[in-house]
Amino acid sequence: MVWPSSTFSSAGVSSALTIEDYADAQWHFGGARTVAVYATRTGAAPGTVTGSFNYLPMREAYNYTNQSLLNLLIAFGVFALAASLATIVNLVLGTVLASYREIGILKALGFTPAQVVAALVVGMAIPALIGCAIGIPAGAALSLPLVERAAESLGLSAQSGVSPVASLLALVSILGCVTVAAALPALRAGRMSAD
Repeated sequence: MVWPSSTFSSAGVSSALTIEDYADAQWHFGGARTVAVYATRTGAAPGTVTGSFNYLPMREAYNYTNQSLLNLLIAFGVFALAASLATIVNLVLGTVLASYREIGILKALGFTPAQVVAALVVGMAIPALIGCAIGIPAGAALSLPLVERAAESLGLSAQSGVSPVASLLALVSILGCVTVAAALPALRAGRMSAD
């Protein structure tokens, strides 16, 4: 089996020929002439390239499988995010109902409605920030072996490193969702009277 990173080599060929070069020859020349034209074009010795294989069906099958798995993972991720946001809304709403007296005391002490809402939102944002500080680096570290294994199975070199932009985007998105989910029921606490 020849992988995208594999090279064709033989005596008399001045440069390594990759499968991408071969695919380029198929794309431009196609059909039964591919092998002969490619061998002539690259200066390969007669008999060096004995057959051709169109990689497009294999690529399509691989892309279809990956897209299906990606859609499944995204669906589970969205479901988990929705469930956790519903839990936050329920928790803050329960806190508002259980702390009716404490919220009244805060208002009697001079807290504005915005300060009451901010106190409840910060109470949810701090655990979310701690969870992000642990979860985002852990997720990035655990993903590296999976990426390396997938690249190795295809004969490719894995791109090392994690995108700081993606990590920052995850942090901002999670904190934004938690803030909105906590603010909705906290607004009810902000509208309560001090009586």
